[in-house]
Amino acid sequence: DWYTEGLGFIDLFSFPGPDGTPFLVHLRRWKFQDILIRPADQAPVPGTAATLSIAAAYSELDGMAERARLHGSGTVEGPADTAWNTRDLTTRDPDRNTVIFTAPRPPDQVDESFSTMMWESHQQQKC
Repeated sequence: DWYTEGLGFIDLFSFPGPDGTPFLVHLRRWKFQDILIRPADQAPVPGTAATLSIAAAYSELDGMAERARLHGSGTVEGPADTAWNTRDLTTRDPDRNTVIFTAPRPPDQVDESFSTMMWESHQQQKC
């Protein structure tokens, strides 16, 4: 429910287990943005949750954040600009797995000092 209603994924299929509850769920957001989810064999252990980073469109991040906040079962941080010229929306599902939606900042919002630093680093690595 968090992934479909809160984050906008679609449920491509759910494979039921012996008791009828989903044993495997195949979710998709955009082409090639698939997540397979299955129930854990045990309760989540602190510090073992997964982190995924998924591409997003800059223009959709604010709406995604609002939708996820309204859903309420997970947590939402941002969207916020990063030092590496992206805007990120960080979400956590009820089991504390993190999904970060990241979009490049528009050209007029790019930090040129970061771009210069990356270019210089690239040039040094070519030597």
